[in-house]
Amino acid sequence: MKNKLNLSILLVGLTSMVGQILILRELIIVFYGNELSLGIILASWLFWVSLGSLFLGRLTDYIKNKVRLICLLQLSLAFILPFNLFMIRNIKNLLNVSVGQMLGFIPLLFVSFLILAPICIILGFSFTLISKVASEIGRFAPKEIARIYILEGLGASIGGLLYAYILVKILSPFQIAFLISAFNIIVSILILPTFLNLFFFIAISLVFLFNVPDFVENLSRRIQWKTFLLIKSLD
Repeated sequence: MKNKLNLSILLVGLTSMVGQILILRELIIVFYGNELSLGIILASWLFWVSLGSLFLGRLTDYIKNKVRLICLLQLSLAFILPFNLFMIRNIKNLLNVSVGQMLGFIPLLFVSFLILAPICIILGFSFTLISKVASEIGRFAPKEIARIYILEGLGASIGGLLYAYILVKILSPFQIAFLISAFNIIVSILILPTFLNLFFFIAISLVFLFNVPDFVENLSRRIQWKTFLLIKSLD
């Protein structure tokens, strides 16, 4: 179980960093990025991660099957990241804002605060929950928690390097998001092999087999720039 927890927290760190970069880049496009929008996005991210870690973390003592919950949280991350990207690209249509029109301060604050809530709460809660399980199965709780901190930071560092030097150069945002989703599903299977996890693994395999990431990438871009003829999108 200890090795499985190590792998899980590494992936939480990696998912957090790659997810943050993906979401930040997409929101900057929607908001025509400036210092104010960057500050609001990062503040919202920190607020919700802290909320998930602090307040939901207090519930860990009352959870009987913590390992199963870790598995479910990682499965949730697999679905939320691609969904977040799609919602961000469609946000102006949902708010009835014309393409090219800048969002005001209140919509900017509202969108950032609302759209980041699910993924950030899950990331914050996952960190606390994994730390709790590690402290329970280890001989010396402070040492186990320190190890979780280090591994989460290592996962984030790996995620940042992978994105900057490899992923952003060869894959589209949705390809990256679905790839991270696949990693989370695989780790959830390793933590707790169930029929449901196996079903999701088969589903994500079919997603790549039928090139769904490219389809969603092109569809979401066309929706985002619906009043124009989209010729090419390049990061």
